[in-house]
Amino acid sequence: PNLTVANAAFNSLSLTVEPPSAIASGQSVEVKFISTFDVTGCGQTGCTIGGNAGTCSIAGNSIMFQVDAPHTIPTGSGTVLSITLNSCTIPDAAGTYSVLIQTPTSDAVLYELAIDPRPWFAFSVASLIDEAGFDTEFIIEVEPEPGHDIPANGSLVIQFQSGASMFATDLGTGLAQGSQLDCVELNNSNIRIGDLECYLTKVGTDPEITVYVAGGIANGGSYFKVGIPGIANPGTGGGTPNITVTGYSESLSAPDPTIEHQQTFSYAVSAAAGPAACTPAGTDLDVNVDTA
Repeated sequence: PNLTVANAAFNSLSLTVEPPSAIASGQSVEVKFISTFDVTGCGQTGCTIGGNAGTCSIAGNSIMFQVDAPHTIPTGSGTVLSITLNSCTIPDAAGTYSVLIQTPTSDAVLYELAIDPRPWFAFSVASLIDEAGFDTEFIIEVEPEPGHDIPANGSLVIQFQSGASMFATDLGTGLAQGSQLDCVELNNSNIRIGDLECYLTKVGTDPEITVYVAGGIANGGSYFKVGIPGIANPGTGGGTPNITVTGYSESLSAPDPTIEHQQTFSYAVSAAAGPAACTPAGTDLDVNVDTA
């Protein structure tokens, strides 16, 4: 079978399995983690079997995929079983972890999952003013994994949800797509310590800002902050648009740039001025970027 995994360093896991033999209706495929890769406390979302919603469960340290009637999986069909897990105790350390795949009609097959280290592992987002219709400065914090720097040519892409009671398609800047924006590197007291290159890389539905970290930041284990002023809050209060931050460890011009981490925040827009914080919307996805 073909076994792939994504996002193992960030407490959520996207797992894709291609069974090695035929599976009859009502039978299950077991994916058993036999090393320090602990899935016993995981929640689960997004279980699919052959592209259809499936029945999945966690039993001990195993994931069970059940093929529901009237479906079957013929031998060699290429049918893919996928599940996204969250709130897991998954090892952050790079290494190789053992997994057994068992079907009712085949012997257990041992697989080794190689988990790469991730140089970025946490984001936070805050706004200096959350009042509807007012310009604000967004502050993006990036916390690299201890012992890792922010790599040269790394990038952050910040996506703002647009629509009714959401952000404008140009973020209220009046600028065209591709325009450079003012943005700064901040210290932990939010004092400007340097300039960064930021661009309005998408104007339209769910506009995006890209922050380029051309030379890298030797800042492993501590916070790196980006301030982006001049962004207009949604025109009416009461909305909670999403803001999604994606971190790349290499240039976006690479053929398939590696996504190190992606996190979505919910931004509450108020009718009165004051400091605002963004709280996680509940998902913490990696995707490379399919999320399996």
